[in-house]
Amino acid sequence: MGKQWVQHVSGQGEKWEVVCDSVKGVWEVAPQEGTFTKPWLPKSEFILFDPPEQWEDVTEECEIDRDGWIVHQGLRVECFNNYRVRKIAVSEVVGDPLILSSYSNRPAFVIEKEVPAS
Repeated sequence: MGKQWVQHVSGQGEKWEVVCDSVKGVWEVAPQEGTFTKPWLPKSEFILFDPPEQWEDVTEECEIDRDGWIVHQGLRVECFNNYRVRKIAVSEVVGDPLILSSYSNRPAFVIEKEVPAS
């Protein structure tokens, strides 16, 4: 069985990765980034949910084919084959500030591939 995730019964808030569910009445979950303690969440308030979507930036691995399509590993980048194209502000791009400042009012695009749930 793959990883399990819990979230508050309201469907709001963080999704937590379950480390152990063998203790009666509580979920032992992985600590959030930057913390070291493993929280215990009451099973009466937190229920199993699908794992959160995870996406990997594959922009640098993509090319434009002779027909003008974006291609990654021989596949056209299209929504139905687990890709997405996300528009970002150039200010979010890391690089040479002199070059980026001349493009400050232009968007950039990031190509992401969905990472299968484990």
